[in-house]
Amino acid sequence: MSNAYNLTNKYKESKKVKDAFEKYNTYKNTNKPNDYSYSDSELLSKTQDKYFNYGDFSYDASNDPAYIQYKQIYQSNGKKAMEDTVGNVSSLTSGYGNSYALTAGMNSYNQYMEQLNEVIPELYSAAYSRYESELDRLENKLSYLSNKDKTEYDRYLDQYDIYSSEVDSLRDLYLNEYKNDIAIQEGEWEDAYKYYSANLDKEMFDSELAYKKEADATDNFYRFYDLLLDASKNSQAIAESKNNNKETLREDEIYVILGKYGEYDALAALDMNYDSDEMVRNKALAMGIEKSYVDAYFDAKKK
Repeated sequence: MSNAYNLTNKYKESKKVKDAFEKYNTYKNTNKPNDYSYSDSELLSKTQDKYFNYGDFSYDASNDPAYIQYKQIYQSNGKKAMEDTVGNVSSLTSGYGNSYALTAGMNSYNQYMEQLNEVIPELYSAAYSRYESELDRLENKLSYLSNKDKTEYDRYLDQYDIYSSEVDSLRDLYLNEYKNDIAIQEGEWEDAYKYYSANLDKEMFDSELAYKKEADATDNFYRFYDLLLDASKNSQAIAESKNNNKETLREDEIYVILGKYGEYDALAALDMNYDSDEMVRNKALAMGIEKSYVDAYFDAKKK
């Protein structure tokens, strides 16, 4: 160790910390999956609309192409039968009794029309079968498209889980490297204190050391805080997070700050986390920070 530890030095990232942050930041920003979008969403929407608005079954023979075709055939055959009947009856009566012949012809025609009416129940049944078949087809299509949507979404969630897991892993690796840097620096401060306490005026050193540690604690706290935010070093994102009542730091992260930098930085972190002073106070007391220190913090805050 150097015989003159420079008290003006501030925290400097090691290459390991820089590399870990770069890897974490690059992966997080370049590998995030796009928002989920179903490949057949338009077809699914149209099928749903058609299925749910398909309507109840109704049958009108006059609009049934099959009935219209049957009607043309039976009318044609009935007309021919009527003409044949009139002709035959007229020939038998040597041209007399035309009224009878017309009546007989009309009866022949009506027989065909009655047969046409007998076909209607069959046509109704066929139309209902077509209705049910189309409804089944739409239901099967809707089921297929819905299952496909679920499969694609599950695949998307798997990809996002892999991405999130890797981001968390790289973030933890980075924070561990950062904490190791801090621990090494704290060790250097301890060595420096031993050296200076043995060779320099202890009171002067203590004063300078206390000032330096306070300045570095504040600097390191804000750096540590910024690195924990997904919107890194973005003051607007912090403000929006507070306005939306969202926690920016997890409780275990605030415990780390409390252990490393003391009550003030922990209270400041809680103050950034929550809009309500009462919430900050309750959280601080729950974490074991003495009430007298909490009261002093809020008294200073009011000034």
